[in-house]
Amino acid sequence: MYYADMAVHGKNRHFQMLVEAKNKRGASKILAAKMRRNMYSHGLLPEAHFFLLALPDKFYLWKDKGLSIDLREADYEMDTDRFLKPYSPIK
Repeated sequence: MYYADMAVHGKNRHFQMLVEAKNKRGASKILAAKMRRNMYSHGLLPEAHFFLLALPDKFYLWKDKGLSIDLREADYEMDTDRFLKPYSPIK
């Protein structure tokens, strides 16, 4: 059984993107990479074209390079302010 918070399927029913949301602020690139590695190494995530780790202050996105438990930094990193601020109760 897999435990991604959200999964996007393509027409062929294969996973296109997996999303894992965590309530961890201030996670470094290395900590994000360790979180991803741990999920894959424990068999919690299937293979997908993209994996997004969504944190309150950062999005980390990996492109598929095969199912690997290597410690690998995200291919993209983005601050969430411009996307999530309109939905935040804190002004």
